[in-house]
Amino acid sequence: MVGNPTYNLAVALQCLTPLDLAIAHTRKSPVPLASAMHLELINQALTFIQQGYIKRLAVFVPPRYGKSILVSKYFPAHTIGNRPENSVILSTYTANRAKDWGSAVRDTLNDIGAPMFGVRVSADTSAKDNWTLHDHIGGMLTAGVGGSIMGYGAHVFVLDDIVKNAEQAFSTTIQERNWDWYQTTVLTRLEPEAGLVYIQTRWHELDLGGRILTDADKSDNTDPWITIVFPELAEEDNKPPIEVRGNIKLLPRVVGLWIKRQNKNPTYLRKKGDALWPWRWSLDAVLKREAEASKYRWAALHQQNPISAGGLIFQRDYFTIVPSAPIDAIRCRFWDCAGTADGGDYTVGALVSYEPEASLFFIEDIVRAQLSPASVKQTIRHTAERDGYNTLVRIEQEPGSSGKMFIDEMHGMLTDYNFGGVRATGKKELRWDAMTAAFQHQRIVLVDGEWNKDYIEELEQLPAAKHDDQADASAGAYNELLAKTARSRPRLTIL
Repeated sequence: MVGNPTYNLAVALQCLTPLDLAIAHTRKSPVPLASAMHLELINQALTFIQQGYIKRLAVFVPPRYGKSILVSKYFPAHTIGNRPENSVILSTYTANRAKDWGSAVRDTLNDIGAPMFGVRVSADTSAKDNWTLHDHIGGMLTAGVGGSIMGYGAHVFVLDDIVKNAEQAFSTTIQERNWDWYQTTVLTRLEPEAGLVYIQTRWHELDLGGRILTDADKSDNTDPWITIVFPELAEEDNKPPIEVRGNIKLLPRVVGLWIKRQNKNPTYLRKKGDALWPWRWSLDAVLKREAEASKYRWAALHQQNPISAGGLIFQRDYFTIVPSAPIDAIRCRFWDCAGTADGGDYTVGALVSYEPEASLFFIEDIVRAQLSPASVKQTIRHTAERDGYNTLVRIEQEPGSSGKMFIDEMHGMLTDYNFGGVRATGKKELRWDAMTAAFQHQRIVLVDGEWNKDYIEELEQLPAAKHDDQADASAGAYNELLAKTARSRPRLTIL
């Protein structure tokens, strides 16, 4: 930060820190912000950013744990209120979301800026995404990832959840785009002695947060990153929450002492299995969330420890084999088609059923063969006749006009069946994710059949297996049934 902290009397008495401001300002709101040990530690680091002792701060906390309301709303408001000549730039995954934070900070200073800090937002420059203070040059600019912020400088730059969703996180194109934008735009907008704050729920080992920290580890002459990491469930006893990535010798002595003291402070140390914020999310609620997530998704989003999906997708103990499936179950046969006879990829049709009372899915049958295009059509037709009219028939629709033509042709062959084409979107690992979690928690079982051995062997080797057609077809059927049963569940009316 540029300049020394200059608090007026009202701030000194009421809101010494961003967290104090957040708690005071939300006290009468429908959802007041309550203090929590992870927010208190983050708040201390933010104060060091304001004072110029920390230049780089990364915070990794699960979703819905208050990090953004503190860092993206009240930290900028507190910073600009106390240092009205300083500018804050904030970026998040879209321009509209970033604009929302800019509006929230602006409205906060319109509400309490005059009585608490002696400042107010200028009426001439008060757009949600670009505003300044009256009679001061300080203010706030917001932009989405990739957006232009040329011509503006930041005394504090906040990056909040740069990745929107799993599809973006797994996209190598977006990973490279974000890294290039960070290097060419974010770093070039920093004023001398500026503070850079990066907050995120982790998605992938190569997301922007991971790239930034890996790069810091390789450098001896750039500002080190202070990282604060809080998993939703403590993974070991008394694990310190603060780590330095980069050259620790470049840190001011006061920061080094603070890190040592807080990493031994019982307030911030948990026993293995302890929930992070039991006042808001009870241990039972957290364990339920863990039970509903795949291991990969839980490790990344909730534990802030994304690791390679290899070896974590399907494991041998996920598979249970049963004699049969209920006759009255809801069924879907999903086809992942290829068109090369005696070579290349397989055409696979996975029959999956769902029994609502037991809330259990059954993979009943796998049709798998290397077929010519003509044989593919006949096989789908004959299998539909065998499965019966009550079985949904779905085919993954390839992109382009040829994919549409194939679906149209199959419509003509299956006019008496509930048939449709399904466009595949996103990475395969994401399409498998819901099914992976169901296998992991024994909500999917296999019906005994000759296909079991090859099926299990293929899924165990993913994502490095030579073929993944059985996983694609099974996930397609599972996701179709999941969507269908979700639509048919009754809605509860709360009076």
